[in-house]
Amino acid sequence: MAMSDSKAPVRTVKRVQFGILSPDEIRRMSVTEGGIRFPETYEGGRPKQGGLMDPRQGVIDRNSRCQTCAGNQTECPGHFGHIDLAKPVFHVGFLTKTIKILRCVCFYCSKLLVSPPRKGGHGGCGRYQPNIRRAGLDLTAEWKHVNEDSQEKKISLSAERVWEILKHIVDEECFILGMDPKFARPDWMIMTVLPVPPLSVRPAVVMYGSARNQDDLTHKLADIIKSNNELLRNEQAGAAAHVLSENIKMLQFHVATLIDNDMPGLPRAMQKSGKPLKAIKARLKGKEGRIRGNLMGKRVDFSARTVITPDPNLRIDQVGVPRSIAQNMTFPEIVTPFNIDKMQELVRRGNSQYPGAKYIVRDNGERIDLRFHPKSSDLHLQCGYKVERHIRDGDLVIFNRQPTLHKMSMMGHRVKVLPWSTFRMNLR
Repeated sequence: MAMSDSKAPVRTVKRVQFGILSPDEIRRMSVTEGGIRFPETYEGGRPKQGGLMDPRQGVIDRNSRCQTCAGNQTECPGHFGHIDLAKPVFHVGFLTKTIKILRCVCFYCSKLLVSPPRKGGHGGCGRYQPNIRRAGLDLTAEWKHVNEDSQEKKISLSAERVWEILKHIVDEECFILGMDPKFARPDWMIMTVLPVPPLSVRPAVVMYGSARNQDDLTHKLADIIKSNNELLRNEQAGAAAHVLSENIKMLQFHVATLIDNDMPGLPRAMQKSGKPLKAIKARLKGKEGRIRGNLMGKRVDFSARTVITPDPNLRIDQVGVPRSIAQNMTFPEIVTPFNIDKMQELVRRGNSQYPGAKYIVRDNGERIDLRFHPKSSDLHLQCGYKVERHIRDGDLVIFNRQPTLHKMSMMGHRVKVLPWSTFRMNLR
């Protein structure tokens, strides 16, 4: 849609603030009160409340309305839910940063470590510090001397123990570490509440008949809920420590592979077909990802690309445009008393003949697509309408050759419609 047709109000962006979502903020923005507790999606043919297709999280079919905002499929942007985790787990995206912070603070009292000359008046405990090492998703603390608590030289570090250490870092020392505690505290890097993406992020694909094939993220979230529920049950039943440890490891694995399924040293989560699951990170990164593929590299109107070749018969200010492109690209020309007959003729020819037109935009914003109109000759223009006509000889266009390194990479040229399928320009 052209910008002039948009009714959205224009606002000035004053600033952009990046931060980490706190557990409280995740719960506040969640529409699933009490969290998502059931791995099932449907019950009796309807989306299950508190399940992974909770109707409060949005709509993915045309006939439904969102229970949160009452919008339809077009109007509802989707709403987040949440899962309260039985035990804290590491966030794989923040694990490197978490280790760096652990190496900067005391293992016992969470005070910032300082050099020996500055120890006076610091207020720390002054105990020996361990070396923090990482192997996959497992962290270990190793002492040169015997650990004063457990009398061991090496212990495994659980996410819960790390969370306790980071939680006790005071706000003043967060600033020294380069973090604003209002927007990103170190303990928020450990996951205690998992945000559940809206249904529009993970829509189910309807197969033959009424069978639904759920998205990879939905399958992975179901695994997380099952592991979480099993850990809660075993904890309440007073299960042995090694059983709880295995449950926590399984929960950690599922949360990690939801975010990143390509971690070195970690087995990949697979679909039933044997293909690896597409995690959140894989959907964002790379050329086909959400950033480069959809946001920065999105397809736009009024642009075309093809191979470029030389043509000495063109003038310096001309660019040769293939007829197939000229018939697809349009220029919005306003209907006036001086050109109404010419525009009416282009509308009569429609989109299938060159030169012709593709759309009529009435003064109330209504668009008429001439490609699907049964009889274009019945349409009568009025002054003030816009006709999106095919581009023709003499139209001014911007011609770009990538990489666009300086302003001469994009220059204005006049169109010369030619046969064949390449852009042409004079190389003199």
